[in-house]
Amino acid sequence: MERFIRSKDFLVKLMANVTSAVYILDPSYRIVSVNKPFRALFGLDIKEDFEDYNGNILGCSFAVENDFKCLKAGDCVKCSIHGAFEKALKEKKSTYKNILERTFYIKNQPVRKTLQFTVKPIEYDNAVFVMVIVDDITELVEANSKKDQLLGMIAHDLRNPLSALTGFIDLLFYPSNLESSEKTMNILNLLRNVAVHMNNLIDDILDFNVIESGNLKLNPERGDYKKLITSMVEINRLISSKKNIIIELDYQTDIDEFSFDELKISQVINNLLSNAVKYSPYGRHVRVTVTSDKGFVVTSVRDQGPGIPEKDLENIFIPFFKSSSRPTGGESSTGLGLAIVKTLVEAHSGRIEVSSRSGTGSEFTVYLPV
Repeated sequence: MERFIRSKDFLVKLMANVTSAVYILDPSYRIVSVNKPFRALFGLDIKEDFEDYNGNILGCSFAVENDFKCLKAGDCVKCSIHGAFEKALKEKKSTYKNILERTFYIKNQPVRKTLQFTVKPIEYDNAVFVMVIVDDITELVEANSKKDQLLGMIAHDLRNPLSALTGFIDLLFYPSNLESSEKTMNILNLLRNVAVHMNNLIDDILDFNVIESGNLKLNPERGDYKKLITSMVEINRLISSKKNIIIELDYQTDIDEFSFDELKISQVINNLLSNAVKYSPYGRHVRVTVTSDKGFVVTSVRDQGPGIPEKDLENIFIPFFKSSSRPTGGESSTGLGLAIVKTLVEAHSGRIEVSSRSGTGSEFTVYLPV
């Protein structure tokens, strides 16, 4: 053991060249050497010396929450890493890429992480030590989960309209359906609605992919914001008229022109207006108000829909999240629109806020710097 400790300087220099978090356990499961990536991963002071049990230094929830030494907590028997350590120490066998998902207390704060461990036995001076290589794959697992969620959503949201599309096309093959111009127009209108939904879904997916890949680029130019807002209101009035919903515009500020990306902000306003119409009952009002406040042009869109339950508010801008409130006319939703809106607004150094209660409607407010 003493010879091993004396050789730690060499060991530290060796591990310093490894980008993964690496640490060494002695035969009693105590950590005796670590590298800088290990300290960074588990929030340990760069100069702190320690020699304690594995789980206690890592901040494993099994040890911390039960105030036990590692291996003494009841849950430790279920720990796959503990099993890998025993395999290395007793059988001198390695375990590769063991996945562990657990809460760790980092700087006294609980953090859920997914870690990949490789455990290898090292024989030294008639004793067996364990070298552990740790990679934090939390973000990779989350990204993979988002991908699976996206693929599932695409399959679900495209399957239904495609089935409907096939059904409507089949109807056109029956001569009796073509004898009446009204029947024909109804079928063609339904076909168009299905195609629009599929196109919107694909647009949202492509926009979200650009944002997630970090390739979002703005092309800000000085533009007429009042003209943009007026145009978006007029476009959405065509849609709202089908539900007898009136969109009112109240432009109260003297600021008409400032620098923004016209395409991206059009997308923001259009999304908020279409959502307001989508979630409003027939015959209600949607109110758009534009004011200015402390260097910002402030645009609020308020509807008279069912509102957003309080439990949903904190998640409303998260990708793929769908509130328990449902559209009033059977309209579809991808769960990506508001996430895209938030990203586009923040890319302009602005912010978006929401206020709502069940049964009282919702108001989304966008602040854009001028």
